[in-house]
Amino acid sequence: MGSRHDRVYVYYPRGLRTGGPEALHQLVDSLRRQGEDAFLVAVPGSEDAERVAEYAHYDAPEAEVRDVAGAAVVLPEVWFTSLSVFEHATPYCWWLSIDNAPVFSTDWQYRDPWRPVTRHTPPTEGPGLDIALGRRVHNLTQSHYAWAYLFTRLGACGSMLSDHTDPAPYDALDLVAPGDRGPTVAYNPAKADLVTEVLAGLLPEVTFVPLAGLTRPELAATLASSAVYLDLGFHPGKDRLPREAALAGATVVVARRGAGAYHADTPLPAEHRLLPTEDMVERAADTVRAILADPETHHAQQKDYREQVRGERVRFDEQVRRIFVEGRLGEDGSGS
Repeated sequence: MGSRHDRVYVYYPRGLRTGGPEALHQLVDSLRRQGEDAFLVAVPGSEDAERVAEYAHYDAPEAEVRDVAGAAVVLPEVWFTSLSVFEHATPYCWWLSIDNAPVFSTDWQYRDPWRPVTRHTPPTEGPGLDIALGRRVHNLTQSHYAWAYLFTRLGACGSMLSDHTDPAPYDALDLVAPGDRGPTVAYNPAKADLVTEVLAGLLPEVTFVPLAGLTRPELAATLASSAVYLDLGFHPGKDRLPREAALAGATVVVARRGAGAYHADTPLPAEHRLLPTEDMVERAADTVRAILADPETHHAQQKDYREQVRGERVRFDEQVRRIFVEGRLGEDGSGS
């Protein structure tokens, strides 16, 4: 079957090092590895930023966009409304972190009761959702959480397009055995920092390690020596850090908030996915104590999760092929 598009343009914030921009690099890289003509396009305002050196291994060159028939344009959800300016190219919106989309900026007030106590400022408010535009563009969703959210809000069936986590940095390490990591809990201080501070007060015997200001090698080494990776924050998409922590051999514990509530996005054992009830912090303390008391057993319970993370690139390439080469849209990923 021939290509669905002559050329695919993928907008990205040049110079920004987070999970979203890396996923946009991965999309272009996957398309080009499958023989498609694909390029990155710097979003307006980021053109003068230096490209992220850590993404240089992706085959993701830049080009100037051309709004012509036969082309496709992909924008992440933050710039959803900008898709309205394209008259000829086929428009796609990739909902990577759907809760950060300005068009859904007011929804957080009723979607996540824990958010006001986690020092998270509300997302930047933008214009309301243009339902007609949302139904005209092709919606791609990085998580099943986003797929369900769009279906509820738009009545539109998106197409699952996740991302992938590279196991190579962790395969190169001598991972510390689960039972030899000591009472250590790694966490992302950018998420649920206040909640984690309260939890630390309940566990004075545990060393909490903030993952901040680290290079990729430093992050990998820290996770490879941590017994637990804890994320009680909100998951606006299928977060990358829990998956990297799993590859590093840490036992992952998350709150069922956002994509963390979907087993399809975060397929952890039930006891490692905490309900966001009023006693979540106390139950998190109990869970951490249980893991530290028997780390080998809890580590073994997450074997399937680690194997799924290792298979992400193959599944991602298949999703890219279905959407951009075969034109099979609207699949929720349940069969992949």
